[in-house]
Amino acid sequence: MRAWRILLVILAAVYLIQVRTPLRLGADQVVLMAEGESVAQGTGFLDHGVKTPFPPGYPALLALLIKLGLARPWFLIAFNLACLALGLAAVSRLLQGPLEQSRVVALEIVCAFLLSYVVIKHTAMPLTDVPFFGLSMSCLAALAYAERQTFGKRFYLAACIAGLLFLGALSLRMVGVALVPVFLWIGLSRKEFRRLLHTQSPRARAIALIAVILVVSPIAVFQVWSYTTEVYRVAARGSSPSSMARAAIIDHATEIGELAANVPQRQLPPSMQIIPFFCLGIAISVVILVGLLHRRDRICSIEVYFIAYVGIILVWPYRDPRFWIPILPLVMAYARVGLSTWPRTKFWTPYLRAFKLAFALTGVVALIYTTRLSLSGSDFPDRYATGPLRTTYCVAINACGGHYDVKEVDPKVLHLLQTYR
Repeated sequence: MRAWRILLVILAAVYLIQVRTPLRLGADQVVLMAEGESVAQGTGFLDHGVKTPFPPGYPALLALLIKLGLARPWFLIAFNLACLALGLAAVSRLLQGPLEQSRVVALEIVCAFLLSYVVIKHTAMPLTDVPFFGLSMSCLAALAYAERQTFGKRFYLAACIAGLLFLGALSLRMVGVALVPVFLWIGLSRKEFRRLLHTQSPRARAIALIAVILVVSPIAVFQVWSYTTEVYRVAARGSSPSSMARAAIIDHATEIGELAANVPQRQLPPSMQIIPFFCLGIAISVVILVGLLHRRDRICSIEVYFIAYVGIILVWPYRDPRFWIPILPLVMAYARVGLSTWPRTKFWTPYLRAFKLAFALTGVVALIYTTRLSLSGSDFPDRYATGPLRTTYCVAINACGGHYDVKEVDPKVLHLLQTYR
């Protein structure tokens, strides 16, 4: 127990160092930050006049920070760290509560989460993944608490808090709709609710159902349908449904393998970037499925959310391991439950220990790398960026000494680096 606590403190200290990082930009960050500036200027949620597929929450936050003079890289990363701490506190309660894990196991999973390269990488970036993790896990923890309460003040308070957190999570990522089945589960699975329904006349029940459908359905259906159809329309260009389905299975299984190995796919030779990760991903997926089946008699709001989220990710036409960040602790928890069903034998012990050690070591390497980036100062462009992006960073921090090709400078990125500095 003490060793895990010490490790957690060390990891927290290293994560805090990342507030020193310069602004780390990529394709999504550029769009989100340009949209935030557009909102601040009163021209709407647009990226240079073009509508974006992103929900309005993060751009609205960026606009507010610009108005307050707080649109600085250190503040954005500090916000990520606050959301990360909030999410991990919720995860710890979920693990020790409904998932029936010990405090030691909860600490082990939290530390493993913080050693995951995908978490380390994206915590130091102005993206929605970590804030969504914090809000969605907190919402799930509030719902899990409400699930264990009878109708009364505590139930209603927890449900209201969960509702507010849900709206915040949905404003950051559309995948927040995975929490909707949890709200339905909390209501429909309760004896008090079913008893209340039985006391109402059929006419009253029909009117209530129609009212809910008329108010909620058009908004939800329009938002989700318009978003997903646009995404699939772009992704499906030149592809048949069968090829998209096959690609989705390969991509998402490979993502799980990549997360389990804790090594970015691009770090391996091209010949080893698919098959090893795919096979490992399938094996881990089977273990997770065993873990879920092991809890089939104790299914609760956590399983409902996990299944809904995974279902959405599996049909998503794009691949990126960061999509799994919001449920990565649950992935680890169910994998551990699945492994616990294996016959107790000393044969697997050294292999599991070697796997855990390798995972931890690769995480330490990722922490060292990201910390080196955060503290690199004028060397940041050479260590972080490539191609035109490197030149743009170089110009933004006046590290080029006048020796650069103007054509390689991206004016859009340069403007953002000068705005959020």
